[in-house]
Amino acid sequence: MRRDGRINWRIGPLGWLAVLVGVCTSVVGCTALPPTEPAVRAAAPLAAGRYGQALERFGELLDVYRARDSVLYVQARSSADVGERVRRAVGRIGDRVIYVTASADPTPSQAPDVLLIGALTATDSARKMSSFSFDVDLMDVERQQLVAGSHSVNTVRVFDEPQDNFDFALYGAGFGLVTSRKYLAEQNEAMQLLVDLSVVQVIGRYLSVPYWRCLPSTQADPLVIEHIEKRYAKLDGPTRVKWLQATLTSYGFDLNFTGMLDEKTTFAIDQVATRLKFPRRVDYLDVGLFVDLYVNVPIKSMRRAAALPVQTVAG
Repeated sequence: MRRDGRINWRIGPLGWLAVLVGVCTSVVGCTALPPTEPAVRAAAPLAAGRYGQALERFGELLDVYRARDSVLYVQARSSADVGERVRRAVGRIGDRVIYVTASADPTPSQAPDVLLIGALTATDSARKMSSFSFDVDLMDVERQQLVAGSHSVNTVRVFDEPQDNFDFALYGAGFGLVTSRKYLAEQNEAMQLLVDLSVVQVIGRYLSVPYWRCLPSTQADPLVIEHIEKRYAKLDGPTRVKWLQATLTSYGFDLNFTGMLDEKTTFAIDQVATRLKFPRRVDYLDVGLFVDLYVNVPIKSMRRAAALPVQTVAG
């Protein structure tokens, strides 16, 4: 989407499709999970390896799912410390998401599209443990209202260690974590990582892209899946076929966006569905089939998402 609100159609195969899928509008929050199983111990390099590249991978994902000239301008409205942490996080995503520094100029050259309103709170414990929670929302600047469905609350618990280091455990229903995982790290690093992953989550929800592919040990976000399902289900047959054809070109198939379910299109669907072991669908225009194709577009550095069970998808 251009800054003047008009869609630029001179974009990549998935670019225009991502614009049409649009912003997630479901109204469901993300709550912290309580610890349910013993945490797994690991060294600091493993923590950096598992989560440290999430922002860069998110930028790579946006290069595929967003228009070539589609840029989201973000600004934080929070404390100076949180604002700086958000600025660092956004700066690592790449040129699809740009941080806009606050300015006293009433008519700045570049106004933000969304405001990230977040609070980082800390609670000390007598058990030498600190708990940090990052509660964040997005506000649409033009509409001056919170974006429904973008809300995120995630928590990191930091345990004091004798060697002036900390073990930390991440909790967050939106991350799909069902067990706690502890990694040796400094407290400041743990807090920054909490902000980093939350930024990936709220922006991923806002743009309705499969951001969870950038994060280890995560499951598909039901808010994003539901939004894509609803948008696709509302389409007529020819438009559904065009969306399928646009998605299949990202798998390497040479297809024109004709809106006709011809032999080349069904062949491409069968090839991908067989290779990635998608559940067998009777109807080529099935909602679940499209979602499986859309969220699994090949991205070199990322794992594919899990296919949706047939019985859970409404056609």
